[in-house]
Amino acid sequence: VLFTLLNTEALALKVSTEDENKKIQFYDHKIQEHPNAYAVYAQLADVYLERSKKTFDPNDILKAKSLIQASLTVYPYNYLAYRNKARIHNYVHDFQQALEATLNAEKYFPTDPTLTLMKMDNYIALDDKENAEKLAKSLKPDNYQNVVALGNWHVSIHQVDAAKEFYLKARDYAIKAKNESLGHWY
Repeated sequence: VLFTLLNTEALALKVSTEDENKKIQFYDHKIQEHPNAYAVYAQLADVYLERSKKTFDPNDILKAKSLIQASLTVYPYNYLAYRNKARIHNYVHDFQQALEATLNAEKYFPTDPTLTLMKMDNYIALDDKENAEKLAKSLKPDNYQNVVALGNWHVSIHQVDAAKEFYLKARDYAIKAKNESLGHWY
């Protein structure tokens, strides 16, 4: 029975990473064609980060780091590279560096709600209550990332009932979006 379960899991993992593997081949080819296309390096790093969440392969993180650095070398004002840099720092719980990278990304794309969520999580992880509260008070619960950020903030200040309400709204946004990456909410 255990062997069957392990084989089933391995097959599911293979299927779930096929898309990433195809994207890796595509972006690798694009980099060969256009070595100064900074966005392609950052997009490829994004794919490696997504795959690392499924495979837990540390080599994917190392490859993403290398690609982010290449992207920033070609063009240092690169939003996606900074956002991915923040993601890597979050993965390894280097929250101060993650916050700095998030704030750098925000300079180039201040309206990205993903950065708002990342910023809130970093403030909470760094126990920066003042900035977390300031951010929470500025947010409107009008998108998935904001309601998750508000839920996380309420958990951090021990207001579990309020957090629950925001997480239920996050679930509603996830269901409405029909986004597979948000499937854990429903």
